[in-house]
Amino acid sequence: MPFKTQSKTFDLSPTSIDGASEWFAENQEKVSIPKEDCLRARLLLEEALLNLRERFGEQQEVTAFFEKRRRRFRLRLVTHGQRFNPLKNGQGDQDEYSRSLFSVIDMRVQYSYSMGANVVRIPLPRRTSNPAIKIVAAIVAGLAIGLLGNVVIPDAMQEIITDAVVQPLGDAWVRLLQLISGPVIFFTALTAALGTKRISDYGGSRFVSVVRYFAVGAIMVALAMVVSIPFLSEEIEITAANRQVVSTSLDAILQIIPDNLLEPFNDANTPQLLLVAIFTGYVLASMDDRVAGVKSLVQQLNLIGLTVARLVCDLVPYFVGLLLCLRIWTHKADLLGSVWRPLAVSVALSLIAFAGCLCFVGIRLRVNPVLLAISILF
Repeated sequence: MPFKTQSKTFDLSPTSIDGASEWFAENQEKVSIPKEDCLRARLLLEEALLNLRERFGEQQEVTAFFEKRRRRFRLRLVTHGQRFNPLKNGQGDQDEYSRSLFSVIDMRVQYSYSMGANVVRIPLPRRTSNPAIKIVAAIVAGLAIGLLGNVVIPDAMQEIITDAVVQPLGDAWVRLLQLISGPVIFFTALTAALGTKRISDYGGSRFVSVVRYFAVGAIMVALAMVVSIPFLSEEIEITAANRQVVSTSLDAILQIIPDNLLEPFNDANTPQLLLVAIFTGYVLASMDDRVAGVKSLVQQLNLIGLTVARLVCDLVPYFVGLLLCLRIWTHKADLLGSVWRPLAVSVALSLIAFAGCLCFVGIRLRVNPVLLAISILF
C-alpha cells in the first residue's frame, strides 16, 4: 500500500506540543521506525517546537507534514513569520542541546526560510539491515567463495586474482581504516569532553569524571592482561607470566602519554588520542564563550567524521568477506581456527560485564534487571 503524507496543524501551547509529539510517534510506529530512533526524533521535534514558541509565542500556528522523500521518511514543520534559525549566530536556547544531538547521524534538525515561511526538517534514518546479520552473511559468503574457489579455480588463476585484485583491495581497506580512525576517535572524544561542562552545571565535577574514565580504562587494561595468561605459551612458567603481565600492564598504561601531538594520529593510537582529546576538551570547556568559534568548528568536524565513519561501516561486511576469502586462497586459514578461544572468552566477559551493569542499574533504580535487559534487547 503506497504511503500517504500525513499533516497536522497546531499552536505552540504546551498541550499542543505534547499532542504533536504523540502524533509524530504514532506515525513513526505505523511505518515501523525503530523505537530508539523514534525517541530521538521526538526529542528533536520537541526541542525545535520549544525554540519556535520562545521566538514566536504560544499562539503561533505550525503545520507538520510526515512525508516520504527519496525512499526516506521525514518530518517537515512550516510556520510563517520572520526568519529564525536557532543554530545560527547563537540564537535561542537550543544551540548547545541541538549540537549534542547533532552528531546523531542522519537525524539532525535542518532550518531554512522560503517565501515568508520558516521550514524545519527532521529526516529519519534510512532503513538498514541488522549489522550483525550483514557480518554473518559476509562470513558465510567469504567462506563459500574461498572454499569453492579452491575446488573450481586453478591455483595459478587464484594466485593471479589474489595478487592483482584481492590483495590490493585488502591493503587499500586497511589504509582507509588507518586514515580515518585517528581523526574520528579524536573529534568524537573531544566533542564529548566539551559536553562535560554540563556536568558542572548540574553540580558534578568534570575533573572527577575524567579521572574516573582513565581509572576504569587502566583497570580494563590490567584485566585484559590477566585474562590473556591462559593463551600464553605453555612453556612459560606461571611466575614468568605473572611478571610479564604486570610489566606489560604498567607499560601499556604509561604508553598513553605520547612523545608528541602528531604521534597519536600517525599511529592511530586510541588511548593516546583519547588522552589528548579529553585534555583539550577539558581546557576548551573551561574557557566558556571565549572559544565559542573553536567549539562550533570541533562539533562540525565531528559530524563530518562520523558521517565518513558511517559510510565506511557500510563497507565492512564486504571487506570481511573479501579478507576471509583472501585468507583461504593464500592458505592462511589455519589462523582462523585459533581465534575461537579468545573470541569465546571476550564474548563471555562481555556478557558478564553486561549482566553486572544491569544489576547495578537495577539496584540503583529499583528495577528488575531482567526487565531492563528485555527493554534494551527488544
